[in-house]
Amino acid sequence: MAENKFHTTPASIPEKLGFESIRSFIGRQIATPGGRICLDSMRPSADLNRVEKLRLETGEMMKIRQNGQSLPVSRLEEIEDWLAQCRAAGTTLKPEAFPPIREHARQARILYHFLESTKEETPNLFQLAENLIPLKELESSISRIISDQGTVRDDASPELVSIRSQLNRQKESLRNTVQKIYKRIAGEGMASDEGPTLRSGRMVIPVLAEYKRKVEGFIHDVSSSGQTVYLEPSETLQINNDIRQLESAEKREIELLLKKLTSQVREQRGPLSRNSEIVGALDLIHARTLAAEQWDGVIPRMSKERSLRIRDGKNPVLILKTLQGDVGPGHTVVPLDLEIIPDERGIVISGPNAGGKSVALKTAGLFVCMHQSGIPIPADANSTLPLFSGIFLDMGDEQSIEQDLSTFSSRLKWMKEALDRLDRNGIVLIDEAGTGTDPEEGGALYQSFMEMVIKRNAMLIATTHHGALKVFAHDHPQLANGAMEFDQKTLTPAYRFRKGTPGSSYAFEIANRMDVPGRLIERARTLIGEQRDRMADLLLSLEEQLQEALESRERYRELSRKAEEEKKNFKEKSDELARNRDQKLDEAWREADRIMQQANRKIEKAVERITNSGRENRDEIRKAREELSGHKRKIRDQMQKRPVKRSPDRSSEVPEIGDHVRIEDGDTVGELLEKNGKQAVVLAGGLKIKTDFQKLVKSKPASPSSKTDRWKASATVSRHLPEQIATTLHLRGLRGDEAVKKLTHYIDHAVARSLHEVDIIHGKGDGILKKLVHEHLAARDEVESFDLAPLERGGAGCTVVILK
Repeated sequence: MAENKFHTTPASIPEKLGFESIRSFIGRQIATPGGRICLDSMRPSADLNRVEKLRLETGEMMKIRQNGQSLPVSRLEEIEDWLAQCRAAGTTLKPEAFPPIREHARQARILYHFLESTKEETPNLFQLAENLIPLKELESSISRIISDQGTVRDDASPELVSIRSQLNRQKESLRNTVQKIYKRIAGEGMASDEGPTLRSGRMVIPVLAEYKRKVEGFIHDVSSSGQTVYLEPSETLQINNDIRQLESAEKREIELLLKKLTSQVREQRGPLSRNSEIVGALDLIHARTLAAEQWDGVIPRMSKERSLRIRDGKNPVLILKTLQGDVGPGHTVVPLDLEIIPDERGIVISGPNAGGKSVALKTAGLFVCMHQSGIPIPADANSTLPLFSGIFLDMGDEQSIEQDLSTFSSRLKWMKEALDRLDRNGIVLIDEAGTGTDPEEGGALYQSFMEMVIKRNAMLIATTHHGALKVFAHDHPQLANGAMEFDQKTLTPAYRFRKGTPGSSYAFEIANRMDVPGRLIERARTLIGEQRDRMADLLLSLEEQLQEALESRERYRELSRKAEEEKKNFKEKSDELARNRDQKLDEAWREADRIMQQANRKIEKAVERITNSGRENRDEIRKAREELSGHKRKIRDQMQKRPVKRSPDRSSEVPEIGDHVRIEDGDTVGELLEKNGKQAVVLAGGLKIKTDFQKLVKSKPASPSSKTDRWKASATVSRHLPEQIATTLHLRGLRGDEAVKKLTHYIDHAVARSLHEVDIIHGKGDGILKKLVHEHLAARDEVESFDLAPLERGGAGCTVVILK
């Protein structure tokens, strides 16, 4: 599908809005020649599929960066010239051409493998990368023959290894021979102090001219003074000839290697060029992401309702100037909040000069260009932008000397061109609408132009000082007024956009602050007309009231914030008190549980002693029972003193005898036993509690989930258990099934009576009964441990059981 063209009128829009500055900054992050080519062609797109793809690719690259990784792209040299040179068969590239070509092949391979490893999270980036063609064989061939410095390696081929080995030996022999001869003739005073040197590629000795016939050899050169001749000794003639032959062989072998390598490159020209394009595309996406990190860029939402919403939007050009120190110290970029809802077609922004109107307009236009080029914008992630077919910008600064056009004439020419190309998906940006000619005529022309823009259902953002256009925006159902805030006390701009009311130009107020004579200002007020003056006063009054309302809102927000903090602190303290109360109650119930267990153990031991002695000790039994009754009274008092806890199981039904009930001023649950008028008796936790019948609420049975509840449940069940349980169980002489059944009941009763330690007498015998006992004990969750008793307690014929 062909990409839809994004219209810009005039053509200088990217520069006027600051898009060229953004492009230039992205260019500093580019690492590859292909990336620079892609950057040169980077333009806003009007094609929905193209823009969506750009958004997805940039979002995936941002995700890679957020995961602590970075696209492994490195700086590459241009290779297109080298590829062009090797197009014809038989051509040979220079050695220095091959390292850049190898790096291109290597870069494509590395990027492919990296994005293949992340393709689950970056499918759109991998869709680009999977078109990269692996050139591992070419990469390996270049590395085998060419060094990183762009020279042919000594071991590039076996022939070259042999040639260079011989060549090194011959050169070493030549140096030794020449040094020997030079030392001899220098000792005889026939050589100059210059030492052996090279002439025409051959090693020679500097011989004084008067001795040239006394040294055998061939003269290759004479010094400028004529006093020294450079002579090749006859002894080295053959060695030099051998060296020349080896050098020729070396050159032929290198040419052969380079020709073969060039042939490989020629075969891969297409893949290399294609890889360069894909690597460049990935490089540009990476560069867009790196640049966007400087201004905390995000990918805005795509609007389907033809609405525009910028939240906390900051002009990235101003951000970069601040980062680079191009503005004064203390300067901050004020965020822009601007919204055009679906029912609206535009906003007319008014306010004083230098108040930020033009910056707001440029920021909106720049965001459109960036968004439709795949560049993250510095704004809140909830910002929303629609897809525009083009931007039509009127900055009021176009003049043409060649065409003899004034500024206003050029604006009229722009109107015509814009209306010729504008459709419903375009956005029109007008700065200082109505200026450049007679105010009334200019205002009327621009009002008419705006009406035509709205009829075409395009979007409009305009700035103006014209009161007529403010009234037009107020009266039109699809336009809204807006203003840049201005501090009336200090007469300084706040650079914040406010939608809903127009702004004053503050001309007289600023003139007064600049000490313009008062009579001049009064005369100006007279000339401007009483009605218009009243309108200006009305705007000032409205703006003053709005500022007071905004200040009141800020005070309200601060009070609300403090109230929320106090509410939070109160809740934290309340929760802490509740936790402390619950902790104390839990401790009390644990203590009650411990007291009851101790009481049960004392009674069981007392009964056991009486039973084992065969004598009834009524005083001891009475004493134990009195002690147990005292503990029960304590527990009953604690149960009745527990604070109220409203439960979701409350019922409006009147409880009857036998129903489970809850005492309303606590959470004690029991069974209603008796009802005597206004009084009632409840059995709870094994205790009979007298209480007011009106305080009883029909409830569900208590579930023994907590430790306290388990104690209450066990206390209730204890009514049905034997009153005395011995701490020793005799199983000798019983059959297996009978013994296990008896053991089961015994352990149940022992647990219910909270016994901690019991003895099981099973006898020694063949050990069958002991085995059955141990298997049963091992399967019981209530058993903490068991082992054979010591000798004094029965030894192997008795098992001591510790219960939980």
